[in-house]
Amino acid sequence: MSEGRNKLNDFSLLQSLLGGSSKIEEKTSRMRQARDKNISKAKDVKREQIKSPKKNAEISKSEDFIRIPQYGHRISNNVIKELQNPSLNDVEELVISIDVEKERQKEEARLFKWLCTRFPNCFGPINKKPLKIGISEDIELIYQNEHFAPIDKMVLRNVLRRYVGDTRYHKAVFELKQRFNLQGQPVEDYAPEHIEYSKRRVDEIAEKAEFRAKGLSMKDYYEHKKQQNQEDVNTENE
Repeated sequence: MSEGRNKLNDFSLLQSLLGGSSKIEEKTSRMRQARDKNISKAKDVKREQIKSPKKNAEISKSEDFIRIPQYGHRISNNVIKELQNPSLNDVEELVISIDVEKERQKEEARLFKWLCTRFPNCFGPINKKPLKIGISEDIELIYQNEHFAPIDKMVLRNVLRRYVGDTRYHKAVFELKQRFNLQGQPVEDYAPEHIEYSKRRVDEIAEKAEFRAKGLSMKDYYEHKKQQNQEDVNTENE
């Protein structure tokens, strides 16, 4: 008797969970409608395939290739063939263009910023100090220890070449007449011939600036200097 009551209770519980016969019929009706809708949709797709078989073949091919099969699902043979023998049309050549000159300028700017930040008593964009001989070796060693990577020697050479090539640097040479280390301390005196060279460089830079201000090119400047030197030679020979 208890076994029969338990079955009756189980049936009542099942009926209450499903919501009674009316809800069962409602759910069954909705399932039937969804099935009919899917069948109708499949028929429409089939008709479209018959009308345009070429377009459908391309779509199905792309869908087979894009779709990733889930675990336990069968992989389409078309997908396997496409993966093993990809068509040449699908292989696109990746072309990356790099502006070498622009990238080099960025590297030089980053290194110069690091020099000014790391050694403010030596390097500066305005207040410059003459550099000691062999200072590039000191920079390479410190950079290696702090960045755990070697410095680009070509970039460092370009930065130092530009740093010592402007008017401010040459003015600092014949004003201070000393060379400085990375800590901004004087380590040796400048030779007289080096001081004289810096004076000539300042005059030369000023002359070039005057030529550019007049709209003349550097070719005109060197032609003028060549003619001037020739006149000086003729004057000495006389």
